[in-house]
Amino acid sequence: MDRYDLKVNDRRKYEELHSVVRTLSKSDLGEFLLDLDRERLKQICRELSLDDGGKVKAEIVDRILGKDDDDQSSTRGQSNKLRVLDGLTREELHVLTDGLEIVLPDRLRRESAIEALSKVLKKGVSRDSLKRLCRDLRLNEGGKKKQELVERVLGVRPAEDDDDEPDTETGPSKRKPRLFIGSTVEALPVAREVQAELEHDVEGSIWSQNLFAAGQTTWSTLVAKARDFDFALIVFSGDDAVVSRGAPTTAPRDNVLLEYGLFVGSLGPERTLFLYDRHHKPKIASDLAGVTALTYDGERTDGNLQAAVGPPCTQLRKLLQKLGPRE
Repeated sequence: MDRYDLKVNDRRKYEELHSVVRTLSKSDLGEFLLDLDRERLKQICRELSLDDGGKVKAEIVDRILGKDDDDQSSTRGQSNKLRVLDGLTREELHVLTDGLEIVLPDRLRRESAIEALSKVLKKGVSRDSLKRLCRDLRLNEGGKKKQELVERVLGVRPAEDDDDEPDTETGPSKRKPRLFIGSTVEALPVAREVQAELEHDVEGSIWSQNLFAAGQTTWSTLVAKARDFDFALIVFSGDDAVVSRGAPTTAPRDNVLLEYGLFVGSLGPERTLFLYDRHHKPKIASDLAGVTALTYDGERTDGNLQAAVGPPCTQLRKLLQKLGPRE
C-alpha cells in the first residue's frame, strides 16, 4: 500500500488513536494539545496522511506546537502552548477552520473528531488567516519567516492574489533578499550547491550567471551592481600556491579577495561573508582574523557536497532572516 494504513497494519493503535481523538468532544482543544505526547502525535500525522510514515513531519509539528523532546510535561512547554491557544480570537479560529464548530474554549461538537481535525489541518486555511495565525502563535515578529513551513505542514495552497494587498499589521510584504555568490571557476561547484540550498530564502546570483554585460569590464559591472544586492558570500578556495613566512601554503585568488573587499565597502562587513573548506583553510589576511567565517566539511566520506554546505547555509539563513533586505 502507498500509505501507512493504521486500520490494516495495527488495529490496536488505530483504536487507541480514535480513543484519543474522541476526547476532543469531551475536553477543550487546549487540554487535548497539552496532553498530546509525541507518539500519539505521530499516529495522528499518519492518520491525516501528512506523510507516508507520519514521522518526517512529526518533528516539524512538534516545533510548531512547542513540544519539548526532553521534557514534554515541562511548565515552560505548557505555558508556551497555552499562550498560543490564548492568542487565537474567536473570529480567527472560525476563519481558520472554515466555519467548523471549533472555537476555544467551546467544545468540539462533531460526530467524527478525526475528520474534523483533518479538515482543520488540511482545508479551510486561507493565506491571510494563516498570516494572522502565525503572528498570534508568535512564530516570529512578522509572522512570515516560518509561514512556508506552516503551509507545508497544513497542506495549504496559498491564494494567488493575497500578497497584492499590504498587511496592515506587518506592513507591505518584503521581497526576498538578493545574494551575490562569488568564487573562482574551480570553486563553482560549491557556489552552485549554496545557491540551490538557499533557493527558497534568497534570490541568489553566482558571478558566472549573466551578471556581466557585453562591452563592460568585470570590475566596472561589479562596482555598478554591488549595491543591487543585500548580501554577498565569497567562496575562499586555495587556488594559488604562495609562500608565507618561508612556508608554502595556498591562498584565494586576488580577484576573489578584491570582490570581498568591494562588497564589504558596499554592503558592510555584517552582510558580506566568506566560506571555505575547514580541512583546507587558505591563507587569509591577518586583518580578517577576528571575522567569523563560514566553513564546510569538504572531506565527507560520502562525497556529498550538498550535505556539506548545509550547516553553513543554515547559519547564513539565520542572518538573512535577522537582517532582511536592505531598505
